Amino acid sequence: MLNLMVQYSLTGMVNNWEMETGILLDLLEEAKPIIDYGVTCAEAAGRLMASNRLLLLIWRLLKSEIEDIEEKTKQKKQSYEKRSFKAQEAAETLSEVQKEWENVKRELPDFLCSKDEETVRDTQPSIPKKQQKEFANKPIEISGQVLLCIEKIAESKAEKTHNAEVLNTLRKELFNTEFDGDHRKVKMTVERKSQIGQREMAQYELAEPRVKQIMRKMKSVLLPVFYQQGERTEKHLFFGTKIHTPSLYDPYGRFYQKKESAKELNAAVAILVDLSASMLGERLEQAIRCCLSLYEFCIHVGIPILIYGHHTNGEGYFLQNELVTLHSLAEFEPDRNDRYRIASMDVTGSNRDGAALAYVGEKLAKRTEKTKLLCCITDGRPNGARYCGEEAERDIQNIKKKLEARGVIVMAAAIGGDKDMIERIYREGYLNISDLETLTVVLARELWKRILR
Repeated sequence: MLNLMVQYSLTGMVNNWEMETGILLDLLEEAKPIIDYGVTCAEAAGRLMASNRLLLLIWRLLKSEIEDIEEKTKQKKQSYEKRSFKAQEAAETLSEVQKEWENVKRELPDFLCSKDEETVRDTQPSIPKKQQKEFANKPIEISGQVLLCIEKIAESKAEKTHNAEVLNTLRKELFNTEFDGDHRKVKMTVERKSQIGQREMAQYELAEPRVKQIMRKMKSVLLPVFYQQGERTEKHLFFGTKIHTPSLYDPYGRFYQKKESAKELNAAVAILVDLSASMLGERLEQAIRCCLSLYEFCIHVGIPILIYGHHTNGEGYFLQNELVTLHSLAEFEPDRNDRYRIASMDVTGSNRDGAALAYVGEKLAKRTEKTKLLCCITDGRPNGARYCGEEAERDIQNIKKKLEARGVIVMAAAIGGDKDMIERIYREGYLNISDLETLTVVLARELWKRILR
């Protein structure tokens, strides 16, 4: 900042060939009138007053840097505690797996569990003599195949147990989430697919080629922006701790250099998809491609991402009959089945946007990242039991305002006909997606703009 101010005070301009924007340049714009006054003022008191005002401006930046350092220190401490807890959990899980394996071995015949070839040959199991000769010829291979099957069964059982624990945790989070107004009167539940079958895999394979095309386009457009955040050296500065030797004879005395460390992408993203019946068809297909592409890209660059879908049962006018279902498609901790859950999204019922926004927004607001982005993909206005029109608009606006007060940036990609209403609700966070084919790239570009601010 000091280098920018000195450069402006001496030359009346700042070298910015790449037309970059950022907090330093914004701060310089505020400082320009003060610098101009200090340069032209003939009295010492006026120049000292200008210097004091500049120090007050710079303090805003220093305060932000100090707070960031304190936050990083706090996060490192929390990360260390979390790793210790995970190590303890892993030890407990290993102990449980070993116990389970001992139980399985007790139920198997001895000849299947033996690892010694001679012992296997000498063992006489109670099977026909013809088959005994076959087993005697290939004892190790048969035992290995059985053990492989047992490992797969144990892995499936462990995965099922893990998913049940995750789902139980999510339902507890839903129970502890505070809702306002009529949202407290409707029933809500969280669902998460634990069993991935051939249908889900086929749906993902169907979407995968198009997702790869979108990913190639996103990487060509967005990855260069991320690479610019890496380590670099700034030269020809008025102040610094290291001298740039080739610039020693610069007539303006700009012979310092400074190494800028790589910027961390300290951000988290949440995507909330409207899965009401009106999303059926091309809108749902584009939403699936968009979510898969954003998921892959965020994983690639190391940004935590959360993806949820929501709908109601669409039954009746009475609040007590309405059920809001929240589908956990991808949590902040990646799972190998996330892609299949996203690809198998389906639509039904109506949409009670406020309840879903409050739940997902609460999960995102608890994150420690500096930038938190929540984007809703929707094709129409809220439509639930006694939940529509101006009342629903005010409800979503109130929820949005509360989340923004907690540091969450709320956006909405409108892909349907009710764009005017969605724009009234989300205002500066509104994104008009007139062409569904551009949904992914436009949404990604808007997200990264806010992440890199």
